[in-house]
Order: sequence, then C-alpha cells, then structure tokens
Amino acid sequence: MVQVMEAWFLADKDKLQESYGRDLLRARLPANPRVEEIPKADVLKGLTEATRDTQKGEYHKTKHAPDLLQLIRADRVRAAAPNCQRLFERLRGALNE
Repeated sequence: MVQVMEAWFLADKDKLQESYGRDLLRARLPANPRVEEIPKADVLKGLTEATRDTQKGEYHKTKHAPDLLQLIRADRVRAAAPNCQRLFERLRGALNE
C-alpha cells in the first residue's frame, strides 16, 4: 500500500520537473521505481529537498499537490504503483455497474 499519495508524484518525475522547473534537484528524489515501497519520510524528505530552491519553493501539500495530481500521467503512476492500478480497476468496475 502506498505510504503517502506524494509517492505517486515520483512515478512521473518528468512532470515534476515541468511543474517546478529547471531548479528541481531530481537527484534528491528517491530512486526506487516501486513508489509504493518508499517510506513516507523518504518521500516527503526527497520532495522537500528537491524543491527547496525552485521558484515555487519547497513542496507544500495544500499549495502544490492538487496541481501535481492533475499534471502527473495516470499510466505512469499505475505502472509504478500496483495499488493505484487496483484502485483504477475498482473505480472503473463500479462505474460500469
């Protein structure tokens, strides 16, 4: 199970870069491609350190997360996060009922 929804952002680092710009320090983000396995503290620390010196400033859940959730590509998140994939499947099934 995903520790925090911010882990989904790590599945699409290109869109993170697009949002935060060239000053995003991608090397500070956790590298594990299985984003659901990354501990919450590591996800949040990585986002904080990677975004600290950007024009938008340090990652902030209520200021940045809604825009990032719209920006990241669902196919990338679903590929990196099996529980997210299951969520999509259940939602699709419920909508089709």
